[in-house]
Amino acid sequence: MAQYAPQDNVLSDEQEYLQAYEDVLEKYKDERDRVQKKTFTKWINQHLMKVRKHINDLYEDLRDGHNLISLLEVLSGDTLPRERDFLKTLRLPRERGRMRFHRLQNVQIALDYLKKRQVKLVNIRNDDITDGNPKLTLGLIWTIILHFQISEIHVTGESEDMTAKERLLLWSKQITEGYVGVRCDNFTTSWRDGRLFNAIIHKYRPDMVDMTHVSSQTNRSNLEHAFCAAEQLGVARLLDPEDVDVQSPDEKSVITYVSTLYDAFPKVPDGVDGISPNDVDIKWVEYQNMIKYLSQWIKHNVAIMSDRSFPNNPVELKALYTQYLQFKEHEIPVKENEKTKIKNLYKMLEMWIEFGRIQLPQGHHPNDVEKEWGKLIVAMLEREKSLRPEVESNSSFTSFGSNDTILSEPLQINSSVFLNNNIAFGSRLEMLQQIANRVQRDCVNGEDKLALARTALQSDAKRLESGIQFLNEAEIAGYLLECENILRQQVLDIQILLDGKFPFADQLVQRVSKLRDDLLALRAECSSVYSKGRTLTTEQTKMMISGITQSLNSGFSQNINTSLTPALTPALTPGGLGTPGSTFTSSLTPCLTPSLTPALTPGLQPATVQSYMGSGGSMDPGSLRHLKHMQIRKPLLKSSLADPNMTEEEVNMKFVQDLLNWVEDMQVQLDRSEWGSDLPSVEMHLENHKSVHRAIEEFQMSLKDAKLSEIQMNMPLKLSYSDKLNKLEKQYERLLSCSRERQSHLENLHDFVSKATQELIWLNEKEEEEVAFDWSDRNSNISKKRDYHADLMRELDEKEEVIKSVQDKAERLMLKNHPARLTIEAYRAAMQTQWSWILQLCSCVEQHLKENAVYFEGKDAKESMDYLKNLQDAIHRKYSCDRTSSLHRLEDLTQESMDEKEQLLQYRSTVAGLVGRAKNIVQLRPRNPESPVRSSIPVKAICDYRQIEITIYKDDECVLANNSHRAKWKVINPAGNEAMVPAVCFTVPPPNKEAVDMATRIEQLYQNVLALWHHSHINMKSVVSWHYLMADIQAIRNWNVSSIKTMLPGEHQQVLSNLQSHFDEFLEDSEESEVFTVADCSQLERDVAACKEYYQELLRSAEREEHEESVYNHYISEIRNFRMHLEAHEEHLIRQLRTPLERDDLEQSLQRITEHEKKTAELNKLKEDLDVMKDKCEQFLRQAAGSPSVPTLSSELTILVQSMSQVYSMSSIYMDKLKTVSLVVKHSQSAEALVKTYESKLYEEDAMNSDVKSIESVISTLKQWRTEIDEQQGVFH
Repeated sequence: MAQYAPQDNVLSDEQEYLQAYEDVLEKYKDERDRVQKKTFTKWINQHLMKVRKHINDLYEDLRDGHNLISLLEVLSGDTLPRERDFLKTLRLPRERGRMRFHRLQNVQIALDYLKKRQVKLVNIRNDDITDGNPKLTLGLIWTIILHFQISEIHVTGESEDMTAKERLLLWSKQITEGYVGVRCDNFTTSWRDGRLFNAIIHKYRPDMVDMTHVSSQTNRSNLEHAFCAAEQLGVARLLDPEDVDVQSPDEKSVITYVSTLYDAFPKVPDGVDGISPNDVDIKWVEYQNMIKYLSQWIKHNVAIMSDRSFPNNPVELKALYTQYLQFKEHEIPVKENEKTKIKNLYKMLEMWIEFGRIQLPQGHHPNDVEKEWGKLIVAMLEREKSLRPEVESNSSFTSFGSNDTILSEPLQINSSVFLNNNIAFGSRLEMLQQIANRVQRDCVNGEDKLALARTALQSDAKRLESGIQFLNEAEIAGYLLECENILRQQVLDIQILLDGKFPFADQLVQRVSKLRDDLLALRAECSSVYSKGRTLTTEQTKMMISGITQSLNSGFSQNINTSLTPALTPALTPGGLGTPGSTFTSSLTPCLTPSLTPALTPGLQPATVQSYMGSGGSMDPGSLRHLKHMQIRKPLLKSSLADPNMTEEEVNMKFVQDLLNWVEDMQVQLDRSEWGSDLPSVEMHLENHKSVHRAIEEFQMSLKDAKLSEIQMNMPLKLSYSDKLNKLEKQYERLLSCSRERQSHLENLHDFVSKATQELIWLNEKEEEEVAFDWSDRNSNISKKRDYHADLMRELDEKEEVIKSVQDKAERLMLKNHPARLTIEAYRAAMQTQWSWILQLCSCVEQHLKENAVYFEGKDAKESMDYLKNLQDAIHRKYSCDRTSSLHRLEDLTQESMDEKEQLLQYRSTVAGLVGRAKNIVQLRPRNPESPVRSSIPVKAICDYRQIEITIYKDDECVLANNSHRAKWKVINPAGNEAMVPAVCFTVPPPNKEAVDMATRIEQLYQNVLALWHHSHINMKSVVSWHYLMADIQAIRNWNVSSIKTMLPGEHQQVLSNLQSHFDEFLEDSEESEVFTVADCSQLERDVAACKEYYQELLRSAEREEHEESVYNHYISEIRNFRMHLEAHEEHLIRQLRTPLERDDLEQSLQRITEHEKKTAELNKLKEDLDVMKDKCEQFLRQAAGSPSVPTLSSELTILVQSMSQVYSMSSIYMDKLKTVSLVVKHSQSAEALVKTYESKLYEEDAMNSDVKSIESVISTLKQWRTEIDEQQGVFH
């Protein structure tokens, strides 16, 4: 066997190694599970926090399934209707009981939900989670993390076959690429030193991590710094440094934390331009530079545009204006593009600003740039407003000097005609002087009118600041119209003075130009003061378009001779009104239109005005045709000029002169023709001009006849005839060109006016529709109202492009200096005004829709009332209990009642919301004309509204005096003015008494339900506590001493503690209980006290019996020990007794005696101890006479004493035997020695001499020996 010993040692070493390896592996697994448990617990709490839940032990707190279901609800956002849920909250269904099958069902609900979402669960059953299986619980949570968090990770450069873990690892590599000393190969050892965590945070927030310190710090320091920094960014601390700084960190825990980092950091959505972390700093510097340069450029140009020191030299002034136009047309669009780039770049940087990576300095927001840009635009407009009149006036004066002869030639006929018609005034110079004096008087009169208008405007402006109604708007309109009429007459007079070469005409032109500038400036001021809250009806719009434009057009632009185009036309014609003119026309409000009365419009005949006013804004076509049709006189035929008294040449001269007069007359009529102020008049002018144009084209036949007649002419008349024929051809070409140009203008104007009229009609119809819409309580279909609002906004969105296109067309026509500029401006202003009013109405509609939604959501109050009543009945029916109720049922009901309480508390916000909304619910009943107001009630304006009789501003508190009309209310504004105003402009503010009362009742009912739940819950808890207490009492009463003895150590005190705690809980729970009275509680208190006393007595009895049993066991043990020793002695004695002694071996005999003497001493000591123990046992037997162990102990003691006596007797007998044998052997040996002594002496006496003395000596010696032998005779006995 010796040859196999080395192999056994080898096997033993291998087993020890394997065992050590398994121990290390098990320890590693336990440590891994510990880290996973802690990480997963923190991860779950991070999500359960959203529903105000928390777990402490992952294995225990998921066993009932409730927290597991809540976790899935939070992660997925999916909810299912809960059974028996009175609050109709949305969540996964769950069982409420505490029994095992309830827990299994809840966990199964969660597992089924995961399977429904295609989550693969491997060997995980509901009982594994319910039993708290650590491995499978961790596996389930890891599966959930993989599905709901890690699977959603997507990175650039990923492939379709990549797993979620591989994508997350790829993201980590991409983020930390380029960091020295940082390598990402896995989710275990690569993260141990903490550098990867710090690098990821540094990539997104460089300000929070110093990578130079990271390379020199310990692993724990790096990890602690990274986790703290991540916490500041909102990342939950799922890991601790000691969890990661190990030989092999747990992979799943690290993946979970890294995926949380991934979720917390900014990501560019798919399909959206964004900035990666690497480019943030570059883009931020680029953004700052763009902001800086653009802001500096804006500030520099604002300073330039604010400069009003213009040169006096016309050439320099023209160059300055040209420079401004180039700046406006070339530099502004480029900077607009830069501004757009800044906005786009800011949108990309915005998420990094919100993340905290970038701190946005003051003044670097695109809105700040937009404000500065607005200042630049305002400065440009002001500069253009100041610079353009200067350029135009200087250009006009320059034209007077350079083209004097050219300009006066086309007007020779008109001037001569005028002089011939006014020959009665005296000489030509005297007549011009009278005209000049009239111009001066008109200037003074116009300046006075403007001064009066300006004073009145300042008064109204002060009223506007004080919130008081305007008073002077109509008066100012009259002043402005009078001044315009004066200006029209002055244009005609200036034209005559220029034609007549009046020496002081230039000074008069300057004065008239100044009057024109003052008029335009005052128009602009009127526009700024009176442009808010304008309301235009359809008729007022037509009046504004046709009446005002007709008033401005007539006798103004078309009465200016074309020879003045380079001079006064830019300043005094519609082309010269420019932008300021548009501001004036935009301020032509409905209150201005009715002011066009005969007294205020001397340019119009009373009959014309009456006809216009009577037609509702458009003149009768017959009146227009009578007033404005061009008089088409056909040229005379040559045959009609034949006269016997005239030669052929004279007839030819007369014929060509008549043709020349006809062309000149037609030219004058074309120059003085009007354009129309509305669609009928424009159409009439277009048709009229078509006839005129045909006549002009037909004139070519007469011109050919005149050319043929030139052959018949002879000298010297031929030269004169040829001159007139050449002049005729030139003027005809000009006439034909003007006619074609007019026809083109009329066609463009007709196209624009027809489209604008169509849109204005639509806007007016839409206005009437919005004003007439029923927002009262009788129209309760809120979905219909939402549809109406959505349709309205959709129509407006579609119409906005159409209106913009019409406006753009108007802008293009004005940029081309269309002669009918005032008509175009009037239409454009009307569209803009009406569109603004429609937008205001839309804001009103939106406000009403919100208020209606809140009001009719107030109908939910009835549902809440019904729900609370049903809940009250259900609680009363479901949670009623008494002492006969089952404990298990009460426990389930108690748990359900806690859930009900949670839902009730959640419903508190619903009730509070109803109460809060009730205070803000507006009144809709006053909007119903069938419910007339019996007293004045306050209303609040939700938009501006202004008419002649009343002015109301947004948020004004007004008074509703009458609501009998469906669309309009009679209201009184804060200034005390009363008028009919569209009801849509007002809201009837809270409180709504009915809604407040209903909310109060709901709140009271909610408090009653909460109180009922509280009482029911208290009753159930008290009965449950009573059941537990009675179970304890009954159990203690059924116990005996044997039951007490079976308890483990510590259970005795726990019983009393449970009894007392259950009694305390009962007292606490029954304090407000309706099931138990004070007498019941007192009786239970007595029962508990008696039960405690009985239990204490049991304990004492048990302790006593345990003590007796302990003493008994001790004595029994001692007896057994004595018996064991005694049996050993007995066995030794028997063995010694059976062992024969060696004959004549005295030494052996003495040795046995010595040994037995020792045993005898031991036996004596044992006997003494036995006597002592016997006394104690007898004393115990007397004390515990009633103990069942007494007979046994007494019997054992008696047997032991008897055995001791027997063994003691045997020992004594054996000792005596040994002594006897020893004595016999000793004597035998002594006798034998004595015999041998004398025998040897006798042998020495072999030779006996014959000598007597020798014989006697021998005999004497023998006798002596005999005497000696006799003396030792006892040796032989």
